[in-house]
Amino acid sequence: MERPLKILLLEDSKTDAEILQRLLLKEEMNCEFHLAMNKKSFLKALEEFVPDIILSDHSLPQFNSTEALIIARQKIQNIPFIIVTGAVSEEFAATIIKQGADDYILKDRMSRLPAAIKAALQQRITLKEITDYKYALDQSAIVAVTDQKGIITYANKNFCKISKYTEEELIGQDHRIIKSGIHPASYIRELWVTIANGKLWHGEFCNKAKDGNLYWVDTYIIPFLNESGKPYQYLSIRQDITKRKKAEEELKHSEMRLNEAQAVAHISNWEIDLINDEHTWSDEAYRIYGLNKNEVIPSVELFLSFMHPDDAPLARQIVNGALENHTDSKIDFRFVLQNGKERYGHIEWRFDLDKNEKPFRVFGIMQDITERKQAEENLKLLERKIQEQKIQEQKKITRAIIKAQEKERNFIGQELHDNINQILAGIKLYLGMASEKNVHVKESVFYPMQLIDKTIEEIRMLSQKLITPLKIIYLEELVLDLLSKIRQNTDTETHFTYAVENELLSDDIKLNIYRIIQEQTSNIQKYAEAKNVTIGIKEINKTISIVIEDDGKGFDVNKKRKGIGISNMIKRADAFNGSVEIKSTKGAGTSVIVSIPC
Repeated sequence: MERPLKILLLEDSKTDAEILQRLLLKEEMNCEFHLAMNKKSFLKALEEFVPDIILSDHSLPQFNSTEALIIARQKIQNIPFIIVTGAVSEEFAATIIKQGADDYILKDRMSRLPAAIKAALQQRITLKEITDYKYALDQSAIVAVTDQKGIITYANKNFCKISKYTEEELIGQDHRIIKSGIHPASYIRELWVTIANGKLWHGEFCNKAKDGNLYWVDTYIIPFLNESGKPYQYLSIRQDITKRKKAEEELKHSEMRLNEAQAVAHISNWEIDLINDEHTWSDEAYRIYGLNKNEVIPSVELFLSFMHPDDAPLARQIVNGALENHTDSKIDFRFVLQNGKERYGHIEWRFDLDKNEKPFRVFGIMQDITERKQAEENLKLLERKIQEQKIQEQKKITRAIIKAQEKERNFIGQELHDNINQILAGIKLYLGMASEKNVHVKESVFYPMQLIDKTIEEIRMLSQKLITPLKIIYLEELVLDLLSKIRQNTDTETHFTYAVENELLSDDIKLNIYRIIQEQTSNIQKYAEAKNVTIGIKEINKTISIVIEDDGKGFDVNKKRKGIGISNMIKRADAFNGSVEIKSTKGAGTSVIVSIPC
Protein backbone atom coordinates (compact mmCIF):
# COMPACT_ATOMS: atom_id res chain seq x y z
CA MET A 1 0.00 0.00 0.00
CA GLU A 2 1.29 3.47 -0.90
CA ARG A 3 2.57 5.49 2.08
CA PRO A 4 0.22 8.37 2.97
CA LEU A 5 1.33 11.92 2.28
CA LYS A 6 2.38 13.46 5.61
CA ILE A 7 0.95 17.00 5.83
CA LEU A 8 1.92 19.37 8.64
CA LEU A 9 -0.74 22.05 9.25
CA LEU A 10 0.63 25.21 10.90
CA GLU A 11 -2.67 26.82 11.91
CA ASP A 12 -3.95 28.48 15.10
CA SER A 13 -7.61 27.77 14.24
CA LYS A 14 -8.81 24.21 14.71
CA THR A 15 -11.89 24.99 12.62
CA ASP A 16 -9.78 26.11 9.64
CA ALA A 17 -7.55 23.06 10.08
CA GLU A 18 -10.58 20.75 9.94
CA ILE A 19 -11.79 22.50 6.77
CA LEU A 20 -8.40 21.89 5.15
CA GLN A 21 -8.48 18.21 6.08
CA ARG A 22 -12.02 17.69 4.80
CA LEU A 23 -11.18 19.38 1.51
CA LEU A 24 -8.13 17.18 0.86
CA LEU A 25 -9.84 13.97 1.94
CA LYS A 26 -12.76 14.84 -0.35
CA GLU A 27 -10.25 14.84 -3.23
CA GLU A 28 -9.40 11.23 -2.23
CA MET A 29 -5.85 12.21 -1.37
CA ASN A 30 -4.09 9.61 0.80
CA CYS A 31 -3.02 11.95 3.62
CA GLU A 32 -1.86 11.85 7.22
CA PHE A 33 -2.28 15.16 9.08
CA HIS A 34 -0.54 16.76 12.06
CA LEU A 35 -1.62 20.11 13.55
CA ALA A 36 0.86 22.60 15.03
CA MET A 37 -0.64 25.78 16.55
CA ASN A 38 2.49 27.62 17.68
CA LYS A 39 6.27 27.78 17.21
CA LYS A 40 7.06 25.21 19.90
CA SER A 41 4.70 22.54 18.52
CA PHE A 42 5.91 23.37 14.98
CA LEU A 43 9.56 22.68 15.88
CA LYS A 44 8.57 19.44 17.61
CA ALA A 45 6.54 18.29 14.60
CA LEU A 46 9.49 18.89 12.24
CA GLU A 47 11.62 16.58 14.38
CA GLU A 48 9.09 13.86 15.20
CA PHE A 49 6.39 13.92 12.51
CA VAL A 50 8.88 14.65 9.64
CA PRO A 51 6.31 15.98 7.13
CA ASP A 52 6.34 15.67 3.35
CA ILE A 53 4.74 19.11 2.90
CA ILE A 54 3.79 22.09 5.09
CA LEU A 55 0.56 24.12 4.82
CA SER A 56 0.99 27.29 6.87
CA ASP A 57 -1.29 30.14 7.93
CA HIS A 58 0.50 33.50 7.70
CA SER A 59 -0.24 35.11 11.08
CA LEU A 60 0.00 33.11 14.30
CA PRO A 61 0.54 34.27 17.92
CA GLN A 62 4.12 35.61 18.09
CA PHE A 63 4.99 33.70 14.92
CA ASN A 64 4.42 34.00 11.15
CA SER A 65 4.83 32.08 7.91
CA THR A 66 8.05 33.87 6.91
CA GLU A 67 9.85 32.67 10.03
CA ALA A 68 8.28 29.22 9.68
CA LEU A 69 9.56 28.94 6.09
CA ILE A 70 13.14 29.74 7.14
CA ILE A 71 13.03 27.20 10.00
CA ALA A 72 11.46 24.48 7.81
CA ARG A 73 14.09 24.77 5.08
CA GLN A 74 16.86 24.62 7.69
CA LYS A 75 15.43 21.46 9.22
CA ILE A 76 14.24 19.65 6.06
CA GLN A 77 15.95 20.84 2.90
CA ASN A 78 13.68 21.62 -0.08
CA ILE A 79 10.44 20.62 1.73
CA PRO A 80 7.39 22.03 -0.16
CA PHE A 81 5.85 24.98 1.73
CA ILE A 82 2.46 26.49 0.81
CA ILE A 83 0.87 29.53 2.50
CA VAL A 84 -2.86 29.06 3.23
CA THR A 85 -4.18 32.30 4.65
CA GLY A 86 -6.76 35.08 4.48
CA ALA A 87 -6.39 38.16 2.30
CA VAL A 88 -2.78 39.27 1.73
CA SER A 89 -1.28 42.01 -0.41
CA GLU A 90 0.22 41.25 -3.81
CA GLU A 91 3.51 42.64 -2.48
CA PHE A 92 3.55 40.08 0.34
CA ALA A 93 2.65 37.26 -2.05
CA ALA A 94 5.51 38.18 -4.39
CA THR A 95 7.95 38.47 -1.47
CA ILE A 96 7.09 35.11 0.11
CA ILE A 97 7.42 33.36 -3.27
CA LYS A 98 10.87 34.95 -3.78
CA GLN A 99 11.86 33.73 -0.30
CA GLY A 100 11.16 30.15 -1.32
CA ALA A 101 7.47 29.41 -0.71
CA ASP A 102 6.03 27.17 -3.41
CA ASP A 103 2.62 28.83 -3.58
CA TYR A 104 0.00 30.77 -1.59
CA ILE A 105 -3.71 29.97 -1.39
CA LEU A 106 -6.36 32.35 -0.10
CA LYS A 107 -8.85 30.72 2.26
CA ASP A 108 -11.76 31.91 0.13
CA ARG A 109 -10.27 30.07 -2.88
CA MET A 110 -9.48 26.70 -1.30
CA SER A 111 -10.52 24.67 -4.35
CA ARG A 112 -7.08 25.29 -5.87
CA LEU A 113 -5.23 23.72 -2.89
CA PRO A 114 -5.13 20.04 -4.08
CA ALA A 115 -3.70 21.06 -7.45
CA ALA A 116 -1.16 23.37 -5.76
CA ILE A 117 -0.01 20.50 -3.48
CA LYS A 118 0.47 18.16 -6.44
CA ALA A 119 2.35 20.84 -8.40
CA ALA A 120 4.69 21.57 -5.46
CA LEU A 121 5.45 17.87 -4.93
CA GLN A 122 6.10 17.34 -8.65
CA GLN A 123 8.45 20.34 -8.73
CA ARG A 124 10.48 18.85 -5.87
CA ILE A 125 10.72 15.53 -7.75
CA THR A 126 12.01 17.36 -10.84
CA LEU A 127 14.55 19.37 -8.82
CA LYS A 128 15.79 16.17 -7.17
CA GLU A 129 16.24 14.51 -10.58
CA ILE A 130 18.29 17.48 -11.79
CA THR A 131 20.32 17.51 -8.54
CA ASP A 132 20.95 13.75 -8.77
CA TYR A 133 22.02 14.19 -12.41
CA LYS A 134 24.50 16.93 -11.49
CA TYR A 135 25.82 14.75 -8.64
CA ALA A 136 26.33 11.87 -11.05
CA LEU A 137 28.23 14.19 -13.38
CA ASP A 138 30.44 15.31 -10.49
CA GLN A 139 31.43 11.69 -9.85
CA SER A 140 32.59 10.94 -13.40
CA ALA A 141 33.00 14.17 -15.37
CA ILE A 142 35.22 17.24 -15.19
CA VAL A 143 32.76 19.95 -14.14
CA ALA A 144 33.12 23.71 -13.70
CA VAL A 145 30.80 26.73 -13.51
CA THR A 146 31.70 30.26 -14.64
CA ASP A 147 29.78 33.51 -14.51
CA GLN A 148 28.91 35.54 -17.63
CA LYS A 149 32.37 37.15 -17.57
CA GLY A 150 34.19 33.81 -17.50
CA ILE A 151 35.14 33.89 -13.79
CA ILE A 152 35.26 30.40 -12.26
CA THR A 153 32.71 30.00 -9.45
CA TYR A 154 32.83 26.21 -9.06
CA ALA A 155 35.27 23.40 -9.93
CA ASN A 156 34.83 19.76 -8.92
CA LYS A 157 37.61 17.46 -7.79
CA ASN A 158 38.09 15.98 -11.29
CA PHE A 159 38.64 19.49 -12.69
CA CYS A 160 41.25 20.18 -10.00
CA LYS A 161 42.92 16.83 -10.63
CA ILE A 162 43.39 17.26 -14.38
CA SER A 163 44.35 20.95 -14.19
CA LYS A 164 46.76 20.42 -11.24
CA TYR A 165 45.25 23.46 -9.49
CA THR A 166 43.59 23.37 -6.09
CA GLU A 167 40.01 24.52 -5.70
CA GLU A 168 41.22 27.63 -3.84
CA GLU A 169 43.54 28.49 -6.73
CA LEU A 170 40.71 28.21 -9.30
CA ILE A 171 37.71 29.87 -7.64
CA GLY A 172 37.53 33.56 -8.54
CA GLN A 173 40.06 33.21 -11.39
CA ASP A 174 39.42 33.95 -15.07
CA HIS A 175 38.83 30.70 -17.00
CA ARG A 176 41.80 31.61 -19.19
CA ILE A 177 44.06 30.42 -16.38
CA ILE A 178 44.02 27.06 -18.23
CA LYS A 179 44.25 28.57 -21.73
CA SER A 180 46.69 26.69 -23.96
CA GLY A 181 46.83 29.28 -26.73
CA ILE A 182 46.72 26.73 -29.56
CA HIS A 183 43.13 27.39 -30.70
CA PRO A 184 42.57 30.09 -33.37
CA ALA A 185 40.68 33.24 -32.39
CA SER A 186 37.80 32.32 -34.74
CA TYR A 187 37.23 29.06 -32.83
CA ILE A 188 37.01 30.89 -29.48
CA ARG A 189 34.83 33.63 -30.98
CA GLU A 190 32.36 31.08 -32.37
CA LEU A 191 32.14 29.46 -28.92
CA TRP A 192 31.34 32.74 -27.13
CA VAL A 193 28.80 33.85 -29.75
CA THR A 194 26.99 30.51 -29.39
CA ILE A 195 26.72 30.50 -25.58
CA ALA A 196 26.07 34.26 -25.39
CA ASN A 197 22.95 33.58 -27.49
CA GLY A 198 21.83 31.01 -24.92
CA LYS A 199 22.67 27.92 -27.03
CA LEU A 200 24.58 24.78 -26.01
CA TRP A 201 28.12 24.50 -27.40
CA HIS A 202 29.97 21.22 -27.96
CA GLY A 203 33.55 20.87 -29.06
CA GLU A 204 37.08 19.82 -28.12
CA PHE A 205 39.56 21.90 -26.15
CA CYS A 206 43.26 21.74 -25.47
CA ASN A 207 43.99 23.17 -22.00
CA LYS A 208 47.18 23.85 -20.10
CA ALA A 209 47.68 22.43 -16.59
CA LYS A 210 49.50 24.22 -13.79
CA ASP A 211 52.63 22.12 -14.43
CA GLY A 212 52.68 23.25 -18.08
CA ASN A 213 51.44 19.98 -19.61
CA LEU A 214 48.67 20.09 -22.19
CA TYR A 215 45.55 17.95 -21.99
CA TRP A 216 42.51 17.54 -24.25
CA VAL A 217 38.86 17.51 -23.15
CA ASP A 218 35.60 16.85 -24.98
CA THR A 219 33.44 19.75 -23.74
CA TYR A 220 29.78 20.69 -23.42
CA ILE A 221 29.03 24.26 -22.28
CA ILE A 222 25.43 24.83 -21.13
CA PRO A 223 24.18 28.41 -20.59
CA PHE A 224 21.81 29.09 -17.69
CA LEU A 225 19.39 31.90 -18.58
CA ASN A 226 17.72 34.51 -16.40
CA GLU A 227 14.07 35.60 -16.71
CA SER A 228 14.90 37.90 -19.62
CA GLY A 229 16.57 35.07 -21.53
CA LYS A 230 20.15 36.26 -21.00
CA PRO A 231 22.92 33.90 -19.77
CA TYR A 232 24.08 34.57 -16.23
CA GLN A 233 26.35 31.55 -15.77
CA TYR A 234 27.75 28.62 -17.77
CA LEU A 235 28.04 24.95 -16.80
CA SER A 236 30.90 23.12 -18.52
CA ILE A 237 31.03 19.31 -18.58
CA ARG A 238 34.29 17.81 -19.84
CA GLN A 239 35.64 14.33 -20.53
CA ASP A 240 39.37 13.67 -20.69
CA ILE A 241 40.21 12.67 -24.29
CA THR A 242 43.95 13.28 -24.07
CA LYS A 243 44.84 9.68 -24.89
CA ARG A 244 42.45 9.57 -27.80
CA LYS A 245 43.79 12.83 -29.24
CA LYS A 246 47.33 11.58 -28.98
CA ALA A 247 46.34 8.38 -30.79
CA GLU A 248 44.59 10.34 -33.53
CA GLU A 249 47.60 12.59 -33.97
CA GLU A 250 49.89 9.61 -34.32
CA LEU A 251 47.57 8.00 -36.87
CA LYS A 252 47.63 11.16 -38.98
CA HIS A 253 51.43 11.18 -39.23
CA SER A 254 52.26 7.49 -39.48
CA GLU A 255 51.04 4.12 -40.57
CA MET A 256 51.42 2.46 -37.22
CA ARG A 257 49.42 -0.72 -36.84
CA LEU A 258 47.62 -2.65 -34.16
CA ASN A 259 49.80 -1.63 -31.19
CA GLU A 260 49.21 2.14 -31.82
CA ALA A 261 45.78 2.27 -30.12
CA GLN A 262 45.81 -0.66 -27.70
CA ALA A 263 46.35 1.59 -24.67
CA VAL A 264 43.43 3.86 -25.57
CA ALA A 265 40.25 2.89 -23.75
CA HIS A 266 37.42 1.56 -25.93
CA ILE A 267 39.33 2.15 -29.18
CA SER A 268 40.31 -0.77 -31.39
CA ASN A 269 42.30 -1.06 -34.63
CA TRP A 270 41.48 -3.16 -37.66
CA GLU A 271 43.14 -3.68 -41.02
CA ILE A 272 42.43 -5.32 -44.38
CA ASP A 273 45.24 -6.43 -46.67
CA LEU A 274 43.58 -5.87 -50.06
CA ILE A 275 46.25 -7.85 -51.93
CA ASN A 276 45.93 -11.05 -49.90
CA ASP A 277 42.36 -10.44 -48.59
CA GLU A 278 43.53 -10.82 -44.98
CA HIS A 279 41.62 -9.22 -42.08
CA THR A 280 43.25 -8.30 -38.79
CA TRP A 281 41.50 -7.04 -35.66
CA SER A 282 43.11 -5.79 -32.50
CA ASP A 283 42.35 -7.47 -29.19
CA GLU A 284 40.15 -4.53 -28.22
CA ALA A 285 37.80 -5.21 -31.18
CA TYR A 286 37.16 -8.74 -29.94
CA ARG A 287 36.58 -7.42 -26.44
CA ILE A 288 34.06 -4.79 -27.62
CA TYR A 289 32.02 -7.48 -29.42
CA GLY A 290 32.45 -10.03 -26.65
CA LEU A 291 34.16 -12.54 -28.94
CA ASN A 292 36.83 -15.17 -28.31
CA LYS A 293 39.72 -14.41 -30.64
CA ASN A 294 40.44 -18.13 -31.14
CA GLU A 295 36.87 -19.02 -32.10
CA VAL A 296 36.11 -16.59 -34.97
CA ILE A 297 37.68 -15.38 -38.18
CA PRO A 298 37.52 -11.57 -38.65
CA SER A 299 35.74 -10.33 -41.78
CA VAL A 300 33.48 -7.58 -43.06
CA GLU A 301 30.50 -9.93 -42.79
CA LEU A 302 31.31 -10.68 -39.14
CA PHE A 303 31.49 -6.96 -38.43
CA LEU A 304 28.15 -6.31 -40.20
CA SER A 305 26.48 -9.25 -38.44
CA PHE A 306 26.55 -7.34 -35.16
CA MET A 307 24.78 -4.32 -36.63
CA HIS A 308 21.41 -3.33 -35.18
CA PRO A 309 18.69 -4.48 -37.63
CA ASP A 310 17.55 -0.87 -38.20
CA ASP A 311 21.09 0.32 -39.02
CA ALA A 312 22.33 -2.73 -40.95
CA PRO A 313 21.05 -1.85 -44.48
CA LEU A 314 22.59 1.65 -44.52
CA ALA A 315 25.81 0.47 -42.85
CA ARG A 316 26.20 -2.35 -45.38
CA GLN A 317 25.67 0.12 -48.24
CA ILE A 318 28.31 2.53 -46.87
CA VAL A 319 30.90 -0.15 -46.06
CA ASN A 320 30.51 -2.06 -49.34
CA GLY A 321 30.47 1.18 -51.32
CA ALA A 322 33.69 2.35 -49.68
CA LEU A 323 35.45 -0.97 -50.36
CA GLU A 324 34.36 -0.95 -53.99
CA ASN A 325 35.24 2.70 -54.63
CA HIS A 326 38.23 2.87 -52.25
CA THR A 327 36.93 5.93 -50.42
CA ASP A 328 37.88 6.99 -46.90
CA SER A 329 34.82 7.20 -44.68
CA LYS A 330 33.35 7.12 -41.18
CA ILE A 331 30.00 6.17 -39.62
CA ASP A 332 28.23 5.98 -36.27
CA PHE A 333 26.20 2.83 -35.74
CA ARG A 334 24.42 0.67 -33.19
CA PHE A 335 25.47 -2.92 -32.61
CA VAL A 336 23.96 -5.78 -30.62
CA LEU A 337 26.13 -8.05 -28.47
CA GLN A 338 25.58 -11.77 -28.14
CA ASN A 339 23.89 -11.18 -24.76
CA GLY A 340 21.32 -8.90 -26.45
CA LYS A 341 22.63 -5.59 -25.10
CA GLU A 342 22.72 -2.62 -27.48
CA ARG A 343 25.84 -0.45 -27.77
CA TYR A 344 26.93 2.52 -29.91
CA GLY A 345 30.07 2.53 -32.04
CA HIS A 346 32.05 4.94 -34.23
CA ILE A 347 34.28 3.67 -37.05
CA GLU A 348 36.70 5.45 -39.40
CA TRP A 349 38.91 4.00 -42.13
CA ARG A 350 41.52 5.10 -44.65
CA PHE A 351 43.03 3.53 -47.76
CA ASP A 352 46.77 3.31 -48.37
CA LEU A 353 47.90 3.75 -51.97
CA ASP A 354 51.05 2.43 -53.65
CA LYS A 355 53.28 4.51 -55.91
CA ASN A 356 50.87 3.86 -58.77
CA GLU A 357 47.98 5.32 -56.74
CA LYS A 358 46.38 1.90 -56.34
CA PRO A 359 44.99 0.87 -52.91
CA PHE A 360 46.79 -2.03 -51.25
CA ARG A 361 45.54 -1.69 -47.66
CA VAL A 362 42.70 -0.20 -45.62
CA PHE A 363 43.00 0.38 -41.92
CA GLY A 364 40.92 2.18 -39.37
CA ILE A 365 39.81 2.59 -35.80
CA MET A 366 36.59 1.69 -34.04
CA GLN A 367 35.40 3.18 -30.74
CA ASP A 368 32.66 2.16 -28.33
CA ILE A 369 30.86 5.51 -27.72
CA THR A 370 27.90 4.20 -25.69
CA GLU A 371 28.68 6.26 -22.58
CA ARG A 372 29.02 9.43 -24.66
CA LYS A 373 25.68 8.81 -26.37
CA GLN A 374 24.01 8.22 -23.02
CA ALA A 375 25.50 11.46 -21.68
CA GLU A 376 24.17 13.31 -24.75
CA GLU A 377 20.68 11.87 -24.15
CA ASN A 378 20.83 12.92 -20.49
CA LEU A 379 21.81 16.43 -21.56
CA LYS A 380 18.90 16.58 -24.00
CA LEU A 381 16.54 15.42 -21.24
CA LEU A 382 17.87 18.12 -18.91
CA GLU A 383 17.47 20.76 -21.63
CA ARG A 384 13.84 19.66 -22.24
CA LYS A 385 13.07 19.91 -18.51
CA ILE A 386 14.63 23.37 -18.31
CA GLN A 387 12.71 24.45 -21.42
CA GLU A 388 9.45 23.15 -19.96
CA GLN A 389 10.10 25.08 -16.76
CA LYS A 390 10.67 28.24 -18.82
CA ILE A 391 7.40 27.66 -20.71
CA GLN A 392 5.44 27.21 -17.47
CA GLU A 393 7.00 30.36 -15.99
CA GLN A 394 6.00 32.30 -19.11
CA LYS A 395 2.46 30.99 -18.77
CA LYS A 396 2.39 32.19 -15.16
CA ILE A 397 3.37 35.65 -16.41
CA THR A 398 0.63 35.48 -19.09
CA ARG A 399 -1.97 34.53 -16.46
CA ALA A 400 -0.84 37.45 -14.31
CA ILE A 401 -1.17 39.80 -17.30
CA ILE A 402 -4.67 38.49 -18.07
CA LYS A 403 -5.66 38.98 -14.43
CA ALA A 404 -4.34 42.55 -14.49
CA GLN A 405 -6.26 43.19 -17.72
CA GLU A 406 -9.45 41.98 -16.05
CA LYS A 407 -8.92 44.44 -13.21
CA GLU A 408 -8.34 47.20 -15.77
CA ARG A 409 -11.51 46.26 -17.67
CA ASN A 410 -13.50 46.36 -14.46
CA PHE A 411 -12.02 49.75 -13.58
CA ILE A 412 -12.82 51.19 -17.02
CA GLY A 413 -16.33 49.74 -16.97
CA GLN A 414 -16.97 51.14 -13.51
CA GLU A 415 -15.66 54.57 -14.49
CA LEU A 416 -17.83 54.63 -17.61
CA HIS A 417 -20.91 53.62 -15.66
CA ASP A 418 -20.44 55.65 -12.47
CA ASN A 419 -18.56 58.71 -13.74
CA ILE A 420 -19.10 59.32 -17.46
CA ASN A 421 -22.81 58.41 -17.32
CA GLN A 422 -23.29 60.76 -14.35
CA ILE A 423 -21.66 63.58 -16.29
CA LEU A 424 -23.93 62.91 -19.29
CA ALA A 425 -26.98 62.76 -17.02
CA GLY A 426 -25.96 66.13 -15.56
CA ILE A 427 -25.63 67.62 -19.03
CA LYS A 428 -29.08 66.34 -19.91
CA LEU A 429 -30.51 67.85 -16.71
CA TYR A 430 -29.08 71.31 -17.44
CA LEU A 431 -30.29 71.18 -21.05
CA GLY A 432 -33.76 70.27 -19.80
CA MET A 433 -33.79 73.12 -17.32
CA ALA A 434 -32.69 75.59 -20.02
CA SER A 435 -35.32 74.36 -22.48
CA GLU A 436 -38.19 74.84 -20.04
CA LYS A 437 -37.69 78.64 -20.18
CA ASN A 438 -37.54 79.00 -23.95
CA VAL A 439 -39.58 77.06 -26.50
CA HIS A 440 -36.99 77.63 -29.25
CA VAL A 441 -34.24 76.21 -27.04
CA LYS A 442 -36.45 73.24 -26.22
CA GLU A 443 -36.82 72.43 -29.91
CA SER A 444 -33.07 72.87 -30.48
CA VAL A 445 -31.97 70.57 -27.67
CA PHE A 446 -34.59 67.86 -28.21
CA TYR A 447 -32.42 65.77 -30.59
CA PRO A 448 -29.14 66.25 -28.60
CA MET A 449 -30.99 65.05 -25.47
CA GLN A 450 -32.08 61.96 -27.39
CA LEU A 451 -28.44 61.35 -28.37
CA ILE A 452 -27.40 61.71 -24.72
CA ASP A 453 -30.00 59.07 -23.73
CA LYS A 454 -28.71 56.73 -26.43
CA THR A 455 -25.10 57.36 -25.36
CA ILE A 456 -25.93 56.60 -21.71
CA GLU A 457 -27.60 53.33 -22.75
CA GLU A 458 -24.64 52.35 -24.98
CA ILE A 459 -22.20 53.05 -22.12
CA ARG A 460 -24.37 50.99 -19.76
CA MET A 461 -24.30 48.03 -22.18
CA LEU A 462 -20.55 48.39 -22.71
CA SER A 463 -19.98 48.51 -18.93
CA GLN A 464 -21.95 45.30 -18.49
CA LYS A 465 -19.63 43.59 -20.98
CA LEU A 466 -16.49 44.89 -19.30
CA ILE A 467 -17.40 44.33 -15.65
CA THR A 468 -17.27 40.82 -14.20
CA PRO A 469 -16.77 39.68 -10.60
CA LEU A 470 -13.16 38.88 -9.72
CA LYS A 471 -14.08 36.72 -6.72
CA ILE A 472 -16.71 34.01 -6.16
CA ILE A 473 -17.45 33.72 -9.87
CA TYR A 474 -20.47 31.67 -10.98
CA LEU A 475 -19.67 30.73 -14.55
CA GLU A 476 -23.08 29.23 -15.35
CA GLU A 477 -24.88 32.43 -14.33
CA LEU A 478 -22.49 34.63 -16.33
CA VAL A 479 -23.03 32.58 -19.51
CA LEU A 480 -26.80 32.46 -19.04
CA ASP A 481 -26.87 36.25 -18.67
CA LEU A 482 -24.73 36.64 -21.81
CA LEU A 483 -27.05 34.41 -23.85
CA SER A 484 -30.11 36.23 -22.50
CA LYS A 485 -28.74 39.52 -23.86
CA ILE A 486 -28.10 37.86 -27.25
CA ARG A 487 -31.74 36.72 -27.44
CA GLN A 488 -32.96 40.18 -26.42
CA ASN A 489 -30.91 42.03 -29.04
CA THR A 490 -30.99 39.57 -31.95
CA ASP A 491 -33.20 36.91 -33.57
CA THR A 492 -30.71 34.20 -32.61
CA GLU A 493 -31.91 31.22 -30.56
CA THR A 494 -29.49 30.00 -27.87
CA HIS A 495 -29.02 26.60 -26.23
CA PHE A 496 -26.82 25.96 -23.18
CA THR A 497 -25.76 22.91 -21.13
CA TYR A 498 -23.52 23.04 -18.06
CA ALA A 499 -22.14 19.97 -16.26
CA VAL A 500 -19.24 21.09 -14.05
CA GLU A 501 -18.95 21.25 -10.27
CA ASN A 502 -18.40 24.91 -9.40
CA GLU A 503 -15.71 24.02 -6.84
CA LEU A 504 -13.69 22.20 -9.50
CA LEU A 505 -12.51 25.42 -11.14
CA SER A 506 -10.59 28.38 -9.80
CA ASP A 507 -12.05 31.86 -10.30
CA ASP A 508 -9.23 32.67 -12.74
CA ILE A 509 -10.11 29.71 -14.99
CA LYS A 510 -13.86 30.42 -14.82
CA LEU A 511 -13.33 34.06 -15.76
CA ASN A 512 -11.12 33.12 -18.72
CA ILE A 513 -13.65 30.54 -19.94
CA TYR A 514 -16.31 33.25 -19.80
CA ARG A 515 -14.11 35.67 -21.76
CA ILE A 516 -13.48 33.00 -24.44
CA ILE A 517 -17.25 32.40 -24.78
CA GLN A 518 -17.88 36.16 -24.82
CA GLU A 519 -15.26 36.61 -27.58
CA GLN A 520 -16.70 33.87 -29.80
CA THR A 521 -20.36 34.90 -29.33
CA SER A 522 -19.32 38.43 -30.25
CA ASN A 523 -17.73 37.04 -33.45
CA ILE A 524 -20.95 35.13 -34.19
CA GLN A 525 -23.11 38.24 -33.80
CA LYS A 526 -20.76 40.31 -35.99
CA TYR A 527 -20.10 37.91 -38.84
CA ALA A 528 -21.98 34.60 -38.75
CA GLU A 529 -25.65 35.62 -39.31
CA ALA A 530 -26.50 32.51 -37.30
CA LYS A 531 -30.02 31.46 -36.32
CA ASN A 532 -28.89 29.14 -33.53
CA VAL A 533 -25.99 29.16 -31.08
CA THR A 534 -25.25 26.15 -28.86
CA ILE A 535 -22.82 26.24 -25.93
CA GLY A 536 -21.83 23.26 -23.82
CA ILE A 537 -19.48 23.18 -20.81
CA LYS A 538 -18.61 19.87 -19.18
CA GLU A 539 -15.82 18.07 -17.34
CA ILE A 540 -14.26 14.96 -18.94
CA ASN A 541 -11.35 13.16 -17.26
CA LYS A 542 -10.10 16.20 -15.33
CA THR A 543 -10.41 18.40 -18.43
CA ILE A 544 -12.97 21.14 -19.01
CA SER A 545 -14.46 20.96 -22.51
CA ILE A 546 -16.13 24.10 -23.91
CA VAL A 547 -17.95 23.68 -27.25
CA ILE A 548 -19.40 26.75 -29.02
CA GLU A 549 -21.37 25.96 -32.20
CA ASP A 550 -23.39 28.06 -34.62
CA ASP A 551 -25.24 27.42 -37.88
CA GLY A 552 -24.03 30.62 -39.54
CA LYS A 553 -22.07 31.41 -42.69
CA GLY A 554 -18.84 29.73 -41.61
CA PHE A 555 -15.41 30.69 -42.96
CA ASP A 556 -12.16 29.31 -44.37
CA VAL A 557 -10.04 28.37 -41.32
CA ASN A 558 -6.88 28.31 -43.46
CA LYS A 559 -7.28 31.91 -44.59
CA LYS A 560 -5.25 34.56 -42.79
CA ARG A 561 -7.35 36.36 -40.19
CA LYS A 562 -7.39 40.16 -39.85
CA GLY A 563 -8.91 40.38 -36.35
CA ILE A 564 -7.40 39.33 -33.03
CA GLY A 565 -10.47 37.64 -31.53
CA ILE A 566 -9.41 34.06 -32.24
CA SER A 567 -5.82 34.86 -31.26
CA ASN A 568 -7.08 36.16 -27.91
CA MET A 569 -9.01 32.92 -27.31
CA ILE A 570 -5.96 30.81 -28.11
CA LYS A 571 -3.77 32.98 -25.86
CA ARG A 572 -6.20 32.66 -22.94
CA ALA A 573 -6.46 28.87 -23.29
CA ASP A 574 -2.70 28.42 -23.65
CA ALA A 575 -2.07 30.40 -20.45
CA PHE A 576 -3.82 27.57 -18.57
CA ASN A 577 -2.14 24.75 -20.60
CA GLY A 578 -5.24 24.42 -22.75
CA SER A 579 -5.91 24.23 -26.48
CA VAL A 580 -8.36 25.61 -29.06
CA GLU A 581 -9.62 23.73 -32.12
CA ILE A 582 -11.68 25.52 -34.77
CA LYS A 583 -13.77 23.67 -37.36
CA SER A 584 -15.64 25.64 -40.00
CA THR A 585 -16.81 25.35 -43.57
CA LYS A 586 -18.36 28.09 -45.67
CA GLY A 587 -22.15 27.81 -45.46
CA ALA A 588 -22.02 25.08 -42.80
CA GLY A 589 -21.44 26.95 -39.54
CA THR A 590 -18.56 26.98 -37.10
CA SER A 591 -17.53 24.87 -34.12
CA VAL A 592 -14.96 26.02 -31.53
CA ILE A 593 -13.71 23.37 -29.09
CA VAL A 594 -11.67 24.55 -26.11
CA SER A 595 -9.99 22.10 -23.71
CA ILE A 596 -8.48 23.24 -20.39
CA PRO A 597 -7.07 20.87 -17.73
CA CYS A 598 -8.50 21.39 -14.27
